Amino acid sequence: MSEKIALRRRARRRTLLIRLAVAAGVLALAGGAVWLLFFSTVFSVRDVNVAIEDPAGVVDEAEISAILGEAEGTPVLRLAEGELEERLLGIPAVASARVDGAFPSGVTVEITARVPVACVGAGDSCEGIAADATRLDVGPDLMATLPKVSMDLESEWAAEHLQGLLDAIAALPEDVHGRVRGASITESGLIEFALDSGTIKWGRSEENEKKARVITVLLTQEAGTYDVTLPGAPVTY
Repeated sequence: MSEKIALRRRARRRTLLIRLAVAAGVLALAGGAVWLLFFSTVFSVRDVNVAIEDPAGVVDEAEISAILGEAEGTPVLRLAEGELEERLLGIPAVASARVDGAFPSGVTVEITARVPVACVGAGDSCEGIAADATRLDVGPDLMATLPKVSMDLESEWAAEHLQGLLDAIAALPEDVHGRVRGASITESGLIEFALDSGTIKWGRSEENEKKARVITVLLTQEAGTYDVTLPGAPVTY
């Protein structure tokens, strides 16, 4: 009887040892897989594909490459996409950025640049500025094509009136925007655009989209002044 009990005990020990060995093997395999995926260089970032939508050419691609270059060598599954996006968005010319890891060794990046809508400054100097008032590094050729706004960007006047003026400029249809040579806003908030030929009296920065539709029609007529202050009752003279 005692011999049978001993045999059963030895069988149970063998079973336990086998189970422990299997568990250890599984843990070793799992640990190896974790190391391979998250810590080795086997599945690290090597291919970075960047698509930049930048019609005005205001993005410094070298600055983009410097940020993304730091991700190379990082395992794709440990890539901090959100942190990279935040750093890209820290570049003034970048309006939006999306970073996605592409297993096993790639990263896709989509960037949309801000578009300068005006050249703002006092005297003869000015700098490019986007519709949200972000200042942009704009070359002289592009600068010459932008509407000039005479305003000190550091002034209280700019803090109070600039955004409304930029909203109106941004609402202009592309073909109309291309004809605008200068823009101004009075103390009471009345906006006026100087065209290559003629003047647009815009009024306050409100109903901008409606005014943009109306001015497109008005500019088909020969006139010196196009007044859309009241878009429901526009006049030319």
